[in-house]
Amino acid sequence: RFGAIHASMAWVYRTVVTISAAWAVVALHEDCPAEELNTSLLQRKLTLEGSGEDYSGEKYRYGKYFRMDPTGWRNYESNSLWVFQPKNRGSEKLPLVVQFRGGAFCLENTNAASERTAFSDAANEHGFVFIRVAYRSLTLRYHYLSRGEDVLEEFVQASEDGSMWLDQNGLTYHHQNYTLGYFEAVPKAAWDGVTGLEFIIKNAEELGVDVNQMSFIGESAGTGIANYLTWIYWQQHQQRFTVKALGFKVPQLNYPNPPHTQKDLQFFIDSSTKGESAKLSDYFDVEDFEACNEFGNVACEAPLSICEFEYKSCNPDWHESQMASICKNLSLQNVTLKDASLELTWDPSNVYGHALRKFWYHADNMRDAENKNVYVYALTMYNGSSTMHTAHHAVFSEAYAKVASAADIPYVAYYPDVKYAKPEFRTSERYRCKQEVGFITNDFVNEIVEYNYKSNFGWRSHWNAAPEGIDDTWNGTTGEFIAFMEYALGRSTPRKSSG
Repeated sequence: RFGAIHASMAWVYRTVVTISAAWAVVALHEDCPAEELNTSLLQRKLTLEGSGEDYSGEKYRYGKYFRMDPTGWRNYESNSLWVFQPKNRGSEKLPLVVQFRGGAFCLENTNAASERTAFSDAANEHGFVFIRVAYRSLTLRYHYLSRGEDVLEEFVQASEDGSMWLDQNGLTYHHQNYTLGYFEAVPKAAWDGVTGLEFIIKNAEELGVDVNQMSFIGESAGTGIANYLTWIYWQQHQQRFTVKALGFKVPQLNYPNPPHTQKDLQFFIDSSTKGESAKLSDYFDVEDFEACNEFGNVACEAPLSICEFEYKSCNPDWHESQMASICKNLSLQNVTLKDASLELTWDPSNVYGHALRKFWYHADNMRDAENKNVYVYALTMYNGSSTMHTAHHAVFSEAYAKVASAADIPYVAYYPDVKYAKPEFRTSERYRCKQEVGFITNDFVNEIVEYNYKSNFGWRSHWNAAPEGIDDTWNGTTGEFIAFMEYALGRSTPRKSSG
């Protein structure tokens, strides 16, 4: 079990004076090079001029961390954000959409970050400021400047209420003893999410945004950051900004993912007519070693991973034990979900380990939140057994529906059918359509996807059509997301198109 091995990590947590996340962010701003924060945003371009083909996002650096390239150049892209302003906007404050991209928490998410997409264009056209926030990879090394010297990034400590601070005792991610893998460092990404958000709040006047009309959108790992900011950070700072909507494609709900642990596997159990007796092979590809590796420490099989590991994230003893008990001789065919859940239960032995629950278990965070007045949209097209599908499976979108319904959070969820699903998993109201890949590209998948649909406030009865000028043919496309965010802001019911 995790707890037995994870006990060795207890020394990482040192007794320090607990400080709030808000204080920590201010301290971080003060640590940043002065020239980056003292330059008035009023001197920077807020409106994007020229033809639609010419404008792109204005880049701002919100944090202090950089990657060092082979030439010695300091690359701050992962601590930057890009602001896309509506053309010819006035002086009034506008609602904003903040995006966190995916990337398994290990891939840098700065590729083409400055470029417009169909979604950023549509958001601007309908009166939203669109902001794309990058964040650090959990597996790569970053540095910051201190008294003219390059210093390795600090370990981000966390407490059981989900607040964070930078370690002041010299601990870095070189000192972390991992068990299940690099997801144990996820507060690092959350720290960047908070810091980027605080930059937006601090400069709201200059950016022309109303921080009480904020929506988050994200895919994959980006949904984890948006969930933390909504269900943990916002709950502690409700007087400073307001989250109105969450718009998720290929969402994740509980972590780690991978490895799939008890809190994650429970979604498969809850959806299945076989319940706890369902086999891992019912959902995971038994012929794919990469799929089997989803139940171990992925850093131990680094050549097979999409991640690059610059920190030592492998725990060979625990990983080999998992491979022997679950993956040896393709025993995915024999191991039940119940057996795997018992084997893969997080049992922390220190404060930091307990704190990770606030960064991992967003289903619990949704249930426990004080302010639940947030509209949630979750859609996935994945229902297969490959690693891409099981990391973003239909059972997760359906779990959003269950959790939100129980917590009285207004939601809409779309997801394809799943084998062995309980009758209540399949809905009578269904939508068969093509599907955009995500917010990053303008591409469509090549196949038609048939979706189950659930909503506890009758979303489809409100969405008669997308806002004027947007293709309203398909659910899950730009038009529906824009309409959903407008509805969450209390704007009039989306207009019917002229057709």
